[in-house]
Amino acid sequence: VVEGKTGRAARIPAAPVKVVDEIGAGNAYCGGFLAGWVEEHDIVTAGLQGAISASLLIEQSGVPTIGPETRVEARDRLKPLLPRVEQISL
Repeated sequence: VVEGKTGRAARIPAAPVKVVDEIGAGNAYCGGFLAGWVEEHDIVTAGLQGAISASLLIEQSGVPTIGPETRVEARDRLKPLLPRVEQISL
């Protein structure tokens, strides 16, 4: 991911998942990314939230059910990705 104004960039790892249906993964990534950007204005946070959102979606078919347990699962998936984020320069 790259922040246009500053040029700050990072490689965001994908969360390991068992793929069931990848339809909608891009939309889920974009939604998670946008939510992360609005909340923190941080490109890494936004990229990670996008990756986690997409990972949750592709493990099922159809529209996901979101509840408190989904937030816990998302936090659990985020923890191992944090040390794998790679800050890069363009």
